[in-house]
Amino acid sequence: MYSAKYREKYPERVTAFFKNHYEKNKERILERCRIYNEKNRSSIYQKRRAYQKKWKEENKDRMCLYWSNRRARQRNLLTPLTEEEKKQVVALYVKARELTKLHGEPYHVDHIKPLARGGLHHPSNLQVMRGIDNIRKNSKFPAEAR
Repeated sequence: MYSAKYREKYPERVTAFFKNHYEKNKERILERCRIYNEKNRSSIYQKRRAYQKKWKEENKDRMCLYWSNRRARQRNLLTPLTEEEKKQVVALYVKARELTKLHGEPYHVDHIKPLARGGLHHPSNLQVMRGIDNIRKNSKFPAEAR
């Protein structure tokens, strides 16, 4: 369509051309996309799943935060967090992963006052502890777990 030099020199003209082309041919373009998506549904699904799996592997801290927020939300115990508090929560999950790698045993982010007993999912109510201790503690307060 346009040479690379022309696109580089006049990006606004190229953008305007394609925008105009899309507006004139919107129905035809959307129909072609719909047909393509129907024919390639399984491969599109597989590519999307592969991308999601890769993203989840690369962002384990964010996934841990997501699932803990989800559990708290289900129990109506999720408090709105400031950006600083969100960073503190993510830092706790990062610390737990680093300790797991360093010591070779699992470390968990634990709620000091358990969600099941009305504790909030808030940085002031979170701590990093060994996984075995966290499992032993279950949904008890620290003093009760001893």
